[in-house]
Amino acid sequence: METLERWGSSGHLLMVGFIKPHHPFDPPREWCDAHDLEKLTLLPGWTNTCLPRDLALSKGYFPHEKLTEPALRRVMAYYYATIEHIDQQVSRMVEILKRKGLYDDALIIFTSDHGEFMGFHHMLLKGNYMYDPLARVPLIIKYPRGRQRGITSEALVSNVDVAPTIIRQANLEPAEGMRGRDLAEAGDEREMVFGENRRGRHAMARSKTRKLILSDRKGASLFFDLENDPLEIRNLFNDPAYQSEIQTYAKAIEKWRSVDKLPKIYLDEDAPRINQPNVPALRDGHREEMQAYFARRMREVQAPEGGGS
Repeated sequence: METLERWGSSGHLLMVGFIKPHHPFDPPREWCDAHDLEKLTLLPGWTNTCLPRDLALSKGYFPHEKLTEPALRRVMAYYYATIEHIDQQVSRMVEILKRKGLYDDALIIFTSDHGEFMGFHHMLLKGNYMYDPLARVPLIIKYPRGRQRGITSEALVSNVDVAPTIIRQANLEPAEGMRGRDLAEAGDEREMVFGENRRGRHAMARSKTRKLILSDRKGASLFFDLENDPLEIRNLFNDPAYQSEIQTYAKAIEKWRSVDKLPKIYLDEDAPRINQPNVPALRDGHREEMQAYFARRMREVQAPEGGGS
């Protein structure tokens, strides 16, 4: 808010990252009773138990055997309340832009890094296959004045499109190595989008009607007919009728990986840190304190008396 208040007429860029609605599902106390648990409808894809293939891949971050319908409704209520809390903060920023006369010429992009299972296949959080509730993310774009508004697109897009879109709106050219598209420009739609998970051991190719998830582990790859099985229950990877399609998607993944020359994941925990109040020291105990808090709050959400922070 203070940064936006200091903005002049042009030449600004601000990235705002919200940790929420990440677990442990703890909205501020005044938001905890925003939703009537009994009126909440469980989302499509809820199953009474986890699928065997999902458990074989990962048991996840949450004890699935304790994910009852009442517990899931509490999670949903807190999750929705946290989203509304974020919406409130975004609206505060928008109001500043409008008051300062910057809103009409501003590009605003709202997106996320991953989705949330929220009961899909009896799971919470994100630790499993790239099913749609995890792989699909919100993407809302408010373009500067002069562009048509209120449009919903069914095109296949990827978060790699965000950077080129911003760069072209600033009248600059994306770097040669950028593979994303400018979402403001009309053009031929993609046939597929791609993704990786589990440090590259899983690769996904998704069209509007099919999805292939290739695993480096024998027997763990998946193929879905999303037209007839949108909840991704029936694995068709070994079905003879789909082998030609599976090969087409597998070759597309191979081409995508070879063109992009995807680097190996690397993390240097001892890299230099900026000196700011919200950047803690690496080994000051904050990780252990955070993990203990998360564990306690996730236990509370399983119990009827679980409340807000």
